[in-house]
Amino acid sequence: MAKKTTGMLSIKTRLEYESATPGTYTPIAQVRSISGPSESDEQVDITTFDDDARVYIPGLGGSSQVTLGLVYNKAVRLALRALKGVEKNYRIVYPDNGATVFTGILSALGAEMSSPESAITCSATLTVTGPVTDVDLSAS
Repeated sequence: MAKKTTGMLSIKTRLEYESATPGTYTPIAQVRSISGPSESDEQVDITTFDDDARVYIPGLGGSSQVTLGLVYNKAVRLALRALKGVEKNYRIVYPDNGATVFTGILSALGAEMSSPESAITCSATLTVTGPVTDVDLSAS
C-alpha cells in the first residue's frame, strides 16, 4: 500500500518577534503572506589544472530574507516601524507547533495601494543575520 501524503493549510501560521523579556514572543498581526527564509550556501571553486572536473568547497551561507505581506493597520505599521533596523529574534510558528527560528533585522517597510477600491496592504522585509533553525515548540 502506498504511503499517504500529508499536508497542512497555512491558516493559523504566525510570525513572532522576541520582546524585551527573553523567551517571550509577540505576534505580528495582520500578516497575509510569509515567504522565506530560503537558505543557500555559497560554493567556492577550487578547481586546478590537475582536476578532471570542477571541485568545490562550502563557502559562507548566503544572506537570506523573509518577506511579509500584511493588511494595513495603523497600529501594526507603527509597531513594525519601531522594529526597523533593530536586530531581533524571530520565529515563524506553524499550525502543528513546529517553528523556524532566526535572528534578523527589519530592513524594509512599504505600503501598496493598487486601485481606489482595493485594500491597502503593507510589505516588510526581514534580513536574516544568523543561522536558521527548525524547532518543535510542543516539546518545550
